[in-house]
Amino acid sequence: MMKKLALLLASSFISLQLFSAIEVSTQAQLNSYINQGKVTVVKFYANWCGPCKTLNKTYIQLENKFGGEAINFIAVNIDNASALKKKYGAHRIPLVLFFKNGQIIHRVLGNSPADLTKLITRYSGR
Repeated sequence: MMKKLALLLASSFISLQLFSAIEVSTQAQLNSYINQGKVTVVKFYANWCGPCKTLNKTYIQLENKFGGEAINFIAVNIDNASALKKKYGAHRIPLVLFFKNGQIIHRVLGNSPADLTKLITRYSGR
């Protein structure tokens, strides 16, 4: 019984969080991803933000499914990156920006898992 419970807990954790988006806090760090020529999805969030926590579940699932070759997944904690918060207007969160070749190609404000899923599916080419 304990083995089954341990296995269930372990598999639940693995399925929930295989990947964790790369955290950046400076423009130079962000530039190294958004200028790669592929789509980069950047989530602006804060640890104290309830809707950000809810959206994070969807973000991790999408990262597990689409992250890697086709799409970069990046996270910016606005409490640790005030210059990025200001530059990209992340005063209301969660905010997700899609970049290609250094340019913003799409913007999603708020907890919109359906919109996020649709856009990432489209930009992944799948």
